[in-house]
Amino acid sequence: MQIPQTVTLDARLGQGQWRARHRDRSASDSGALKSIPPDQLLTAIHQWFEKIAEFHQGEDEFLILQEPTLADLRFHRAFLVNLLNYGEQLAMLSWVGEIPTNTDGITAATIEAELDGLYATLYGWHSGMNKERRLHIIQSVFGDVPQPKA
Repeated sequence: MQIPQTVTLDARLGQGQWRARHRDRSASDSGALKSIPPDQLLTAIHQWFEKIAEFHQGEDEFLILQEPTLADLRFHRAFLVNLLNYGEQLAMLSWVGEIPTNTDGITAATIEAELDGLYATLYGWHSGMNKERRLHIIQSVFGDVPQPKA
């Protein structure tokens, strides 16, 4: 996954605030706020959602339906953090640019909602929550789920 442009966060210490700046990699460091073409942004967003679907399939296969190994958990966290990073960049680009009207109903709010879900996943799997508590939450939401293979 590669985003066509970069988003940088510039700390303006004197102003005491973070200011988001989107800059073309080849452009001068003028700090001018720019956007990418809407069709490229929408394509990048679709690719991100496809990667999230792949991620959840792997999550089911390696973390839910079987007892995850330490390597499974490490890969899960690394992949998840990568999705979060990319999603945050897309969220910034959606603020700077404009997501074109599309048949999938993707908006900036859709990206934010998906990010919220990914952060909840990060917390649920990697915050130190024990297996019993996680299973209780999953069962309370989804009912009986298959027990992991030992």
